[in-house]
Amino acid sequence: MLKSVFVLFLVNYLNSVRCLEVPDAKLEAIYPKGLRVSIPGYVNEYGEPLDANFEPRSTASTAPPPQAGAGQAPGPSYPCELSVSEVSVPGFVCKGQMLFEDNFNKPLADGRIWTPEIMFPGEPDYPFNVYMKETDNLRVGNGNLVIKPMPLVTAFGEDAIWKTLDLSDRCTGLLGTAQCKRDPSDAIIVPPIVTAKINTKKTFAFKYGRVEISAKMPRGDWLVPLIQLEPVNKNYGIRNYVSGLLRVACVKGNTEYIKTLVGGPIMSEAEPYRTANLKEFISNEPWTNEFHNYTLEWSPDAITMAVDGIVYGRVTAPAGGFYKEAHEQNVEAAARWIQGSNIAPFDDMFYISLGMDVGGVHEFPDEAINKPWKNTATKAMVNFWNARSQWNPTWLESEKALLVDYVRVYAL
Repeated sequence: MLKSVFVLFLVNYLNSVRCLEVPDAKLEAIYPKGLRVSIPGYVNEYGEPLDANFEPRSTASTAPPPQAGAGQAPGPSYPCELSVSEVSVPGFVCKGQMLFEDNFNKPLADGRIWTPEIMFPGEPDYPFNVYMKETDNLRVGNGNLVIKPMPLVTAFGEDAIWKTLDLSDRCTGLLGTAQCKRDPSDAIIVPPIVTAKINTKKTFAFKYGRVEISAKMPRGDWLVPLIQLEPVNKNYGIRNYVSGLLRVACVKGNTEYIKTLVGGPIMSEAEPYRTANLKEFISNEPWTNEFHNYTLEWSPDAITMAVDGIVYGRVTAPAGGFYKEAHEQNVEAAARWIQGSNIAPFDDMFYISLGMDVGGVHEFPDEAINKPWKNTATKAMVNFWNARSQWNPTWLESEKALLVDYVRVYAL
């Protein structure tokens, strides 16, 4: 009998203990550094809020109540003036707020901030390289991101360009397509150069803002550094840059190009509209000699490019958008931009990508000095590789890498 009474008392006691339930934890992303975990309304049995040491804390504040920024309509109040910039995480954005920063002081951790692309890049530019994650071509060192090219045969043997290369087990492209597997033929070889490319597609994207990137451009024939913004969803189409591409900066590695900085929006894969809105800044000295701060400011009305604080180009959205001028240049998909704002296709979320391409069928005109292939030739990549005795000596170990010191994004 005594045992039954004790069991009943224990059950009643446990039921009373369960009456106090801890609320669900609240998770908040803090870009790019981590995650904040909190429990809203965590109180003791007397209803008093508790601090981190489970002691009662005061909820009084000496700070003035938040006020809406100038020009804001009555409604919810915010502790700042709101920005037109948007980010891929919930919450409001303040004017001038830093949205993203990476100084490359730690090794890359796959997916934490940057995701390495492992795939064969294809249309529309068909570069002569494959993106891979090898220690020799993608790393962080001395506070810099380092991306450099190397021949495929260096990593996989002399006959590698004539063997099937299947990346399917780790491919970040579309499985079952040429993005993940390449088979050589009489006229086509496996892309003979290994480079790298990383992006923030899974972790950080934004719409409208100022991007600042400190970088040292690579030097060497047919090298194309990729410092750009790419659309997350490609809502206006997936082919031929119809959803837009924003080049923060590009300096091609050939001697004839290393004094010419190019930046701005791309909305077509081919000329004449491909470069119609790109802006150039020609320097007395090669841009490849040292680090420079490359900036792109992107607003609902315009896209502005600068280097080391000097503005060298601005593209203003025409009244009615870019459709008319693109249609006149036979860009068929341009009609889709009418669905968007004046700045369309640049009115969507974009992510950051950094990398390097080699050659291809659009980056270099056929009249370029010592160019060993024609852009329309079936054997363009074979002809490029067969001329390696010409271009490989220009890829000096101390100059062929793209170095990035930092990447920062600010709200407008």
